Amino acid sequence: MIERIKSFIELVRPINCLMAAMAVTISEMISLGHLASFYEMLVSACVVIFITAGGNVLNDYFDYEIDKVVHKKRPLPSARILPDQAKITALLLLVIGAFLSAFLNEACFLITVLNVLLLISYEKSLKNRGILGNIAISYLVASLFLFGGLVVENLERIMVLVLLAFLVCLAREIQKDIEDIEGDRKKRKTLVMQVGEKISSAIALILLTLASILSFIPLIEGIFGWGYTSIIVADSLFVFAGIIGFRNASLAQRMIKTGMFLSIGSFMIGGI
Repeated sequence: MIERIKSFIELVRPINCLMAAMAVTISEMISLGHLASFYEMLVSACVVIFITAGGNVLNDYFDYEIDKVVHKKRPLPSARILPDQAKITALLLLVIGAFLSAFLNEACFLITVLNVLLLISYEKSLKNRGILGNIAISYLVASLFLFGGLVVENLERIMVLVLLAFLVCLAREIQKDIEDIEGDRKKRKTLVMQVGEKISSAIALILLTLASILSFIPLIEGIFGWGYTSIIVADSLFVFAGIIGFRNASLAQRMIKTGMFLSIGSFMIGGI
């Protein structure tokens, strides 16, 4: 029984769930300039944890055949959990998450339902459709911050971060596809396969540069304090990562990930 519980915990990837919950809590803080109410933080964190957990289980369910070859020790391919059990678990987690979102407000409920449908669509078809899959994943990441703003019903201070998260994540997804091009040839038709590595790298650089330019909007409009000028560090890293991407996609996407954390820190410094 204990081993079965451990297997289900492994399946939902709790660290990923907690990181998603932290992103929402941070976005609520940035949107308000201070902590949200305990009720809002608790319910929104639970919503995101359940939805993220459901998405993780759904991912393993649809990747079952692949994981039997490349990730044999995971709960499903190792037969510690059966595929049907994973499917039921995923659907139950997603339904609970959507149900809880109704206790926040209508906008939160609607975006949660939309994200659940998109998660299912991504795993069933969008995952293997190149740029459409990249866009879906980038939106889902950015929607964590959007969700936080909707929870406290204040989007003015968070929309730039939402847009930045989308652009930067999309650039990183493209860089990851460049890195994984050989392994993807048999199962996916990525942007890199359609336009080549150089043009894909150029698109990633444009996205990162655009994100860096847009990041100054809060300063220009006086939304955040001067502490937000620290965003320059993240912006510099983004642009440098875009340039490095022409030669080393692996290093570039790691630099982008670091820049994402730095940019969130800048929003917190400037907005709280």
